[in-house]
Amino acid sequence: MLDALRRGAGTWVAKLFMVLLVASFAVWGIADIFRGYRGDTLVTIGKTEISGEQFRYELQTDMQQYGRQLGRPLTLPEARALGIDGQVLGRLISQASLDEKARALGLHMSNEAVANAITDDPQFHTPGGQFDRSYFEQVLRATGLNEARYVATKRREMMRQSIANALTDGSVPSQTLRGAVNTYANETRSLDYFVIDANSLDPVGDPEVETLAKYFEANKSRFAAPEFRKLSVISVDPASLAESIEITDDEARQEYESRIDRYQTPERRSVKQIVFADKAEAETALADIRAGKSFDDIAAARGLKPGEADLGTVTKNDIVDSRVADAAFALEKDTVSDVIEGQFGFVLAIVTDIQPGTERSFEEARDEIIQALKLVQAEASVLDLHDEIEDARAAGQTLTEIATAKKLKLIVVDAVDSQGKGPDGNPVKDLPAANELVREAFQSDVGLENDPLQLRGTQFIWYDVTDIIPARERTLDEVKDQVITAWKQEQESGQLQKTATEAVEAINGGEPVTAVAAKYGRSVTTAKGLKRTDTSGPAGSAAIQRLFLLAEGMAAQTATENGEDRIVIVMVGSEVPSTDQNSDATKAIVERLSLARSNDILAQYVGGLRTEFGVEVNPELLKQVLGETAN
Repeated sequence: MLDALRRGAGTWVAKLFMVLLVASFAVWGIADIFRGYRGDTLVTIGKTEISGEQFRYELQTDMQQYGRQLGRPLTLPEARALGIDGQVLGRLISQASLDEKARALGLHMSNEAVANAITDDPQFHTPGGQFDRSYFEQVLRATGLNEARYVATKRREMMRQSIANALTDGSVPSQTLRGAVNTYANETRSLDYFVIDANSLDPVGDPEVETLAKYFEANKSRFAAPEFRKLSVISVDPASLAESIEITDDEARQEYESRIDRYQTPERRSVKQIVFADKAEAETALADIRAGKSFDDIAAARGLKPGEADLGTVTKNDIVDSRVADAAFALEKDTVSDVIEGQFGFVLAIVTDIQPGTERSFEEARDEIIQALKLVQAEASVLDLHDEIEDARAAGQTLTEIATAKKLKLIVVDAVDSQGKGPDGNPVKDLPAANELVREAFQSDVGLENDPLQLRGTQFIWYDVTDIIPARERTLDEVKDQVITAWKQEQESGQLQKTATEAVEAINGGEPVTAVAAKYGRSVTTAKGLKRTDTSGPAGSAAIQRLFLLAEGMAAQTATENGEDRIVIVMVGSEVPSTDQNSDATKAIVERLSLARSNDILAQYVGGLRTEFGVEVNPELLKQVLGETAN
């Protein structure tokens, strides 16, 4: 058979089949060649390639880091919504651009340099500060890497860093820039100010009938009646059922005795201890104490710093060594123990303070226990009642019928708007979980059977929308008092702003601030040492922002923090502290500016590399990695 196959392979028919086979592969099987992509190549920068697997690995790593911060795994749709996929792809392209530049420059990182960088890396050091190969291998296994892959990655990182260092080393911010940052952060200004309020102006009288009507017509929507809904509500929770439950004294006493630890506070003692390597040393130290030396003298002689011998104020169970615990809790205050043969050596202990334990009697705890037992039983009753009410609802009973049959309170709300307010504009009283209930009720309709709201685990609220009162425009007679109040407020606010503007113009025109303030019966107050970052104080945050836009002697006005009055401010002085070039604050500023400048330089350089080498992305593979369906 093999001979026959060999003979057949030499015929013109077989050769024709081979030509067709090659042609089919060229057209269909390896089309990526003609598109410029290899099978798993996601991005190409020059001759440097980023595989789909590499992108997937980096994306998963970043998602895990975000997940640890959130306390739960991050899904791919969530990661994409946060833009993590774009961040990862951009980072890989930037790294690949630097790799391509390193190749173009012929850069090389020696094996010795890479090995030294790895052995100097603290993450591979034992607690003693030494590189440990077995620990190095263990860390790599934990992160899913092998040694060859890690070394190759480290080599590329070091070459990238060498390029970055060449670009940014010596990038020290100028004195001018440092001075500007210091001025912005530390400049303080002083101001004179006075407040113009309603007492500074003539009272606003009631409007004429025609004026009020015109104002109402222009602002009808502000005074319209919102949509109201009528509700029937049943609320069931353990607290509402607890009072109907009976708990006997015997049941309460049994609970007390079974949980006696809850009603006891253990004795606590402040304990110090010194541990010795052998018994002879401990006995010598004990003899010295009995001869007149203090416990602290012995501790200091053994090189213990203040506090190192102190176990703190502890309960007996807090002391790990049971022998030391037994001895310490048998001592009188300020008495040194005999030598204790402990688990970790020979110990001398002293008690410097004793806080006696306490115990609440059954009579003292009785009411609390009964209430707690009632709530426990009530929680079970709530769940049973929930099932019964749901069965009754399924049978077609109304909430009114259920409340009557189960002897439950039926709450009837004649009218509530979407903000939880009644027709009088005040919040509706006795409405359980008002925010949640109103929100759900305004998504329902008359006649619909709604699922109960479940709150705080075992509170259930059933509700029916029994009527809807549509929104409507109110007449002037209905809201006359509200309209008059609103008109007066607008007039007063306008007058305040106009008066404050006139005061500012007068000051900026050359009049003394004290004279201008006196026109309105106001006195001037001075505030000093104000920074841009101040958010409170007599001037308020809005006035602070204005202050740092003013030239010395110039005035401005803005609303006070309560929004009701106007404040007139005058900038009267500025001070910028000199910088100590050797101070920690100055060094921190220089470090931040240097880092920001270095990042800017590197970002611009990498952007240029992308243009120089060109970036090609395989969109179909990117969709596949991100779980999209290709069109």
